[in-house]
Amino acid sequence: MEQPALASRPEHVPASLVYDYDFNADAELARDPFAAADRLLSEAPPLFWTPRNGGHWFATSFERVSGIARDHVNFTNQMVPKQMLAAMMAQLPPGTATPLNVLPSSLDPPEHTAYRAPLNLLFAPKVAMALKEEIRGLAVELIEKARPNGGCELMHEITEPLPVQMFLKLFGLPVENAEHYRDVLKSVASGNLHDIAVMMRNAQTLIATYTPVLIERRDNLQDDIISKMWQLEIEGRPMTLEIMQNYCLSLFLAGLDTVMNAMTYGTRHLALHPELQAQLREDPSQIVTMAEEMLRLYSFANPIRMVAHDFDFDGVAMKQGDRVHLCLAAADRDPTHFEDPTAFDLQRDLKRHVGFGDGVHRCVGMHLARVELHVYYEELLARLPQFRIDTSKPATFHGGMVIGPDQLHLLWDN
Repeated sequence: MEQPALASRPEHVPASLVYDYDFNADAELARDPFAAADRLLSEAPPLFWTPRNGGHWFATSFERVSGIARDHVNFTNQMVPKQMLAAMMAQLPPGTATPLNVLPSSLDPPEHTAYRAPLNLLFAPKVAMALKEEIRGLAVELIEKARPNGGCELMHEITEPLPVQMFLKLFGLPVENAEHYRDVLKSVASGNLHDIAVMMRNAQTLIATYTPVLIERRDNLQDDIISKMWQLEIEGRPMTLEIMQNYCLSLFLAGLDTVMNAMTYGTRHLALHPELQAQLREDPSQIVTMAEEMLRLYSFANPIRMVAHDFDFDGVAMKQGDRVHLCLAAADRDPTHFEDPTAFDLQRDLKRHVGFGDGVHRCVGMHLARVELHVYYEELLARLPQFRIDTSKPATFHGGMVIGPDQLHLLWDN
C-alpha cells in the first residue's frame, strides 16, 4: 500500500522538534497503544512536529496537554476557520446544516459558554444518577446473556451495546439502528483530518441519518433528550434545526464511540489481574476509585486544537492555523506528573487526570459516562466468575482520533 506523502517541515519548526509519528498508522498502536504512548514520552520531545497526516504538532506531556486544552485564547477548538467555513457553506444548498460546526465543542468562550450551558442541564450529575437503575437493567441483561457461554467477545456482546443502546434510548432513537449509526460514525471518525472537504462530506452523511428524527420530534415532543433539546433556549433565542443538527453531531461523536473503549480497557486490565478482581468482589466500594484510575491509566483520545494566531508557546514558535493533537494517553502516563505512572494504584492520590479532556471543553457527558462505568463494573464483577483473556485470540487495537480496541475475547469457568 502506497504511503501518503510526508509534509515538508515549515520554516518556523526547528529540526530538533521533528519526530516522525503517525497517530493513525503506527504499527505499535495495533499491538499495544499504551506502550506506544510510553515510547513517545521517553523518545520524543513533549511537544513535537510530525510530517504525517498533513503535518501537525503533537503534545504528550501532562503540562503541555493540559495547558493547551485550557488555553482557548491561543489554541482554538474551531478546526475550520470561520472565513473558510463561510466560503464552503456558500457552495451548499440553503438551509444545510453547518458541517464541522460541532456545537458546542467547536466554539470558544464566550460563544461556547452560551451553547454549553443548556447542555449542562441535560447532562448534570443528578440526571445521570437518575438513570442508574435503567443502565443497571441493561448491563444485567447483557452480562447474563453471555455468562452461560463460558466466554465472549466483550465489545460485540457487552461493552459496545451497553453505552450505545443507552444513548439511543435516551435520545429516543430506534435501538435496532445501532449498527447503522456506528457504521456511519466510523466513517466520520476515520476521515483525513487535514482534508476539510472529506470531513465535511462525512459529517453531512452522519447528520442526514438523524435529521428526519429531529424534525419528527420537533413536531411531536416526547420524553427523550432530543425533545428536551428542542425546548432549550440559547441566551433567550429559540432552538433551530441547524443548532439541533450540530448539537447532535457533537453528542453522536462522543456518545457512540467513547464509553465502550473505557469499559473494554478496564475489563482487559481486570482480566490480566485476577487478584484485583478478587479484591473488588470482596469490597465493591472500591469500584469508584478503581474506575477513575482506569480512566487515567488508559486514556484514549487525541483531541485537536488549532493555533489561533502567531505566538511563542514555551519557547516554541507557533503559527496561525497550525494543528495540534493532544495525546491524552501519554499525558495521563507522564512520569513528570504521576508517580510510577504505568502502574495501576488503587491508593493513588488522583487529584486530576485528562481522560475526559480539560478546560472549558471537558466532556459534557462525563457524569453519565462515570455512572455507566460504575454500574458496569459492579455487575460484571458480581455476575461473572473470575475471567481471563482468551490467549488464542489476541486483542487488537487501532489508532486515530480515538485509540480504541477492536476486540477483546474473554474466558471464564462456569
